[in-house]
Amino acid sequence: TFVVVGILWANHHYLIFTLPKADRATVWLNNNALFWITLIPIVARFFGQHPFSPRAAASYAFVIMTCTVSFSLLRRHAAKISRNEFHRSLHRRVFRRIWPAVAVYAAAIPLAFLDIRLAWVCLVVLPALFFLPITRVTQS
Repeated sequence: TFVVVGILWANHHYLIFTLPKADRATVWLNNNALFWITLIPIVARFFGQHPFSPRAAASYAFVIMTCTVSFSLLRRHAAKISRNEFHRSLHRRVFRRIWPAVAVYAAAIPLAFLDIRLAWVCLVVLPALFFLPITRVTQS
């Protein structure tokens, strides 16, 4: 959980750095992301106390998935309002990379009820996709 929150914080910090200004939409999208992030310790404690409970794993996967979705909405907004082409490209690349992770987090929810080990694999492997932020834009 510390790694997940650390990844979210680092990416949030960099994303906010790329914004030219904070408009009303930025503030509310940011509040939405921060709300879901505040739920991580609650579901992490539940999951930590009951590591083989399908409900605990599904709850954790749901909150992490929702954090990822809300953060991606903030990123999409940042790509729209940024005046810097490098930052817009960066946001678009990360935005495209997020959706497979959302799908895997979503899959971890029913998987928790079918085989808790598969849900664990999803929840442990996915943070690795976002451990290092994308800082370079490759030419396609």
